Formats: sequence, structure tokens, C-alpha cells
Amino acid sequence: MYYKNIKRFITNIIVIIFFIFYAQISVFASEVPQFNPKDSNPKPGLYRVGDMHCARNGHISVPLDDGRVILIAGYSRLVGDKTNNSAEIFDPKTGNFTKLNMKLEYNGIIERSLRGILLNNGNVFVTGGYEREKLRNNKNKFRLRYEIFNSQNNNFINGPYPSINGNYFNVWNGNNGKAYIYIENSNNKEEKVIEEYDYSTNTITKVIPRTSKEYNTNKYTIPTRQLPVHMFEYIKENIGFPFEYVFISDDEIIVTSLSEIDYGKKVSDIKSGEYKTYRSWYSPIYLINFNTKEIRPLNEFVRSAIPSMTKIKGKNQVLITGGCVPNYVKNPNKAIKDEYKINMWLAMKATKLAYILVY
Repeated sequence: MYYKNIKRFITNIIVIIFFIFYAQISVFASEVPQFNPKDSNPKPGLYRVGDMHCARNGHISVPLDDGRVILIAGYSRLVGDKTNNSAEIFDPKTGNFTKLNMKLEYNGIIERSLRGILLNNGNVFVTGGYEREKLRNNKNKFRLRYEIFNSQNNNFINGPYPSINGNYFNVWNGNNGKAYIYIENSNNKEEKVIEEYDYSTNTITKVIPRTSKEYNTNKYTIPTRQLPVHMFEYIKENIGFPFEYVFISDDEIIVTSLSEIDYGKKVSDIKSGEYKTYRSWYSPIYLINFNTKEIRPLNEFVRSAIPSMTKIKGKNQVLITGGCVPNYVKNPNKAIKDEYKINMWLAMKATKLAYILVY
């Protein structure tokens, strides 16, 4: 009897150890591995990098000439981090972020006013910022102003003031050492101008109002890099809608399918009671070629709602930062139940998590 009990006890211990070991394997198999910046040829896949200093959503990301990426402003939904006047630089050589203070404040909720572009001189031009000035009656006065990131000194300097009080901006480089800024006031559709910005003097050298003949010339055509209509319809038909995308070359994009929680598994197939939605925050990733119309599943998932995605210059890598995750999900890098992958917006909060997608 004694030996039978000992045998039974040992058998139970072995079974318990097996299940613990199996459970650990299952968890670790679903975790996102850490990015190794010293690996010059990483395998395709999704990797964790260092967390951002602030939880951010609604921010913008601009790739720099030296391979770094600057993240600018944004909003910190339900977290309270001070993102409206801060920036961070990601360095792929270290896999970490460095926090920077900005000169101006930014309203991350009004995303159409926040724009950033890499100028031909290597600096970054940023729109949508404003100065806060206290008046005698203790009320705040807000005045729009541009801001420039100096990539050599890693600091921000004040730029000129816009010529009109707009709330929609677009910026592009010219071929003459100048940049152009389109400004629109959505409250008055007739109030539109194009400004000419001189890199060397940090000034607005020309304002072209909508009513002028010069405004409508080809010289000031706003360049766009949008998805061709036929490709939009092709993706919508074969993957679903909505989706987010980022260009990685002139004829290839990375797509995240917000209508799916897994490859071929639609959000609409999952019952989530009265909070049923048609978007996911845990979204499968595809690579799509315009010329061949090949849709290639990458067998990886974006793990936040509408993060910022930016191709890292000179590498087959996309930096994925911030966005929002549900407050009831403690670790989005582990296995997630299907019903928890749905974007229930009222429960979503900004995240500090960041990833590199190697394709």
C-alpha cells in the first residue's frame, strides 16, 4: 500500500509538471519576442522594442534620414500622460526611445491639424501647434505657430506664424529649397491659402490666397500618396473594410485588417452582446503588391487600435507605436481570447507599447 501511494504521488507530480510545462510553452509561444538591435539580419516577424516614455494615440511619426524615427505629440486617452507638448525619438540601433520637450502645445484629438514632414535639409516641419498666453483676466489666448525639429541638435525651435487661423494643414517639399503649406479653415471653406516656407531663413516668404490666379497653377498642386481606387476596392473585397495601411515602397503596402480578429475570422462572427462592433484592435497584418495584386499574410498581428505605423528608412522594417488597447487586457503580447480582440472604444486606453515589424 505504501509503495502504491508513493507511485501514485509521483505520477501526479509528473502530470502536474507536464501541464505546467505545457502551459508555459503555450504562453511563451504566443508572446512577442524582443527585438535585438545588434542582429543585422533579423528574421521576418513582429518584435517588441522598448516602451515609449508616454502612452500615445493620435500622434504622428516621421522617419529621419539617419534611420531614426521621431514621434510627435498626440493624445493619451484615459492615461493622463503629458503628450501634448512632448516628442520621442526611436533609435533602431538601440531599440529604445529618447524623450524630448517641444516648444508648443498640440491638441492630439484634432488629428487633421497635426502634420509633420521631413524637409530636404533633414529637419522636420510640424504644424498644428499653438502658444498659450495668459491675458490680464486670467483667460488663455491661443495662437497657432509652426515648429521645427533640428535633427542635428536634437531640439525644437519656434517657426513662423501661419497667415490664417486654420484647422487643416498639409505640407510638402518643393524643388527650390522651400516647403509649401496648405491651410484650410473648415468653418469657412472659402478661407484657404498656400504658404511658401524658406528653410534658410525660417520664414514664410509668400502667401498665395485661394482667390489669386497663382493659387490654381500646377506649381502648387498638393502631392498625395493615396491608395489607388481600384486597389482600395480590391482590398475591401478580398480582406474587408475598414483597414489601415502604410506604404513601404511605391508599389507595396502593409495593411492591417480592422474587420478581422484572425486571418479569415471576421469581427462580425464574434458575439459581444450590446457592445458588438465591426472593428478589431488585435488585427492581422498583410503585405500587398499593387502590380501583382498578391495579398501575402504575414502571420502577425497589430496589437493596438490604430497605432502609428512608419517605415524605417533603409530597412525592411516598420515601426508600430502606441494606439489604444482595452483596459481589461493586461498584456496584449500574450494569447488573447477572440471576444477580447474586439475594439470596444469606451474601454480603450492609450498604450506605451511599440514594435518593429520585419517583412
